[in-house]
Amino acid sequence: MSQDLDDEEDWELEDDEDEDQIMNEDPTRQLDVDICPQNLDQKIYDDIIALREKRLDLDEAIADEKIVLQSLQQTLGQTQIYSNKVDAELKSKHADLIDFQV
Repeated sequence: MSQDLDDEEDWELEDDEDEDQIMNEDPTRQLDVDICPQNLDQKIYDDIIALREKRLDLDEAIADEKIVLQSLQQTLGQTQIYSNKVDAELKSKHADLIDFQV
């Protein structure tokens, strides 16, 4: 049974070593947003970063607007219900008034 645990630990160590090796071999896995890749013009990279930030800002603004939209739709639904009640009461009162005048 202890042999099984040792095998499991060896397996985990091998996995960690494999991940370290992949990280060292594959430069795309170590990209830092603040560092421009060697084969890319710095201005293009800066423009890309600016566009990403703008997209994130727009995504956040869209999410905020969706929340406002949901709130307005809920308010509209409540207002329509109230309007229907007022219309029904108005018709009732109008009918009562006509009956009273006749």
